[in-house]
Amino acid sequence: MQKKINISFILDTNNINWYLFDLIKWCIDSKNYNVCYILKNKNPDLDRKKKNFLEKILFHFKTKGFFGLLDNFFWKYLNKIEGNFIYKNMPRYHKHFQNYKFQNFDIEMIELNPETFPKQKKNRYIFKYSQEDILKIKQLNQDLIINGSEKILKGEILNSTKLGIVSIHHGDNRKYRGGPGGFWEVYNSEPYSGFIIQVLNEKLDAGNIIYRSNFETKKIFLINQMEIAENGNIGYKKVLNYLFENQRLPEYEVEIQYSDKIHKSPRFWNIIKYLFRLLRLMSHK
Repeated sequence: MQKKINISFILDTNNINWYLFDLIKWCIDSKNYNVCYILKNKNPDLDRKKKNFLEKILFHFKTKGFFGLLDNFFWKYLNKIEGNFIYKNMPRYHKHFQNYKFQNFDIEMIELNPETFPKQKKNRYIFKYSQEDILKIKQLNQDLIINGSEKILKGEILNSTKLGIVSIHHGDNRKYRGGPGGFWEVYNSEPYSGFIIQVLNEKLDAGNIIYRSNFETKKIFLINQMEIAENGNIGYKKVLNYLFENQRLPEYEVEIQYSDKIHKSPRFWNIIKYLFRLLRLMSHK
C-alpha cells in the first residue's frame, strides 16, 4: 500500500492565484497527499506595495531611472489593455483574474524570514534562509515542497526535504530562461511555447527536469501566459500522481545544453512594437 505524500507549499503573500488554489485543493481532495504546511516568506521588499502612487513613482525613478520608469509604465499599460480585452471577450479565462486566500484551507502556516539578495540591487530577487529557518523546515519531516514563491530560492533550503523543492519555469529552458513567462515566445512569433517542472538546484532555470511540455503559442501574451500556467497545473498533477504511485519522483531528464541568454523584462521599445501588432489583432476581433 502506497504511503501518503507529505507536501508543503512555500508562498510570498496571503493572496494566491487560481493556479495555486487549484493545485492545493486538488492535493487535498485527492486523499493521496497530506498538505501539511504553508511556508510563508516574510518579504521586506513587499513593504513598498504599501506606498501611495507618488511614492511608488519616486521609488521606481530612484531605483530604475527614467527609462526604467518608462519600461514599467508601458508594461503595466500592456497588461491592462490585454487584461481588459480578455476579460470582456473571453469568459473562459475569467478564473485567471481571481485572487484567493490560502487561509481558505485549514492548513497550518509557518513564517520564514529569508534574507533578500543581491544587496546592491534595487530588485532583490534571491531568497536565502537562516539556519534557524532550515532547521524549522527539516523538523517538519516533509517529503516535498512545491514552490509558489516568485523569488529565486538558494542555499540549504533546497535540501531541506526528502525529495527537494519542485517548481515550474514558464518557458522552454532550452531557449527561454528568465522571463516574463510567455511574452518572448509571442514577441518572437515562436510556433510553440513550453514549460518545465524541475527539482530546484543552484542554477537559474536549469534545475533537474522531471516534466516538460509545450503547446501552440497564442497570439496574445497574457493568454499565452495563462495557458502555460494552466498546462503547468496539469503537469504538476501528473508528477504528483507518479510520485504517489511509485513513491519517487520521475527520472531526471538527461542534462542538455541550455541557452546562455537570460531573458529579462521587455524594454519600452519592445512593448511599443508589440502593442502595434496587438492593436491590429484586436481590431479584427
